[in-house]
Amino acid sequence: MQNASESNKLCQQKYSSGRLAYIPSANAEYFMERALQSQFGNERGSGVWIGVFDNIQEGKFVDTDGEPQKYFNWRYDQPNDPNRNVDGDPAQDCVRSFPHDRHDIFSWQDKPCKENGLAICSINLHK
Repeated sequence: MQNASESNKLCQQKYSSGRLAYIPSANAEYFMERALQSQFGNERGSGVWIGVFDNIQEGKFVDTDGEPQKYFNWRYDQPNDPNRNVDGDPAQDCVRSFPHDRHDIFSWQDKPCKENGLAICSINLHK
C-alpha cells in the first residue's frame, strides 16, 4: 500500500502509459469492482486510490488528465473535506473507492493524499 502520488508513479512505472484508474461511468466502476473482488480480497477494505482529485481547486474534481470528472459515486456525506485546505490538517484532495459497510458495493470518499491505500491502474492502449 502507498499514498496517492506513489500509487500513480507505480502505475506509470509498471505500465508505460499507466495512471490511476479513470472511472467515466457506472459500467466502468462495476467492472473495476469485480476486478477488486478477485484481486485484493479482504485487503480492499483499506480502499483503492482512483484517478480523481480536487487539489487544484477545492470542490472541482478532475481526472488524471486534468479533465473535469463527470461521473461520481460518493458515499453518503461525501465529499466532506472539513478543513477546505486551511486548518493545517491534511486536505482531502484525493479519492479512494471503498467497499460499503462490508458489502461488495463500492462508493467514494475524499481522503488526504498522504494516506496509504491500494492502487488500481488503467492504461491507454491507443498511445
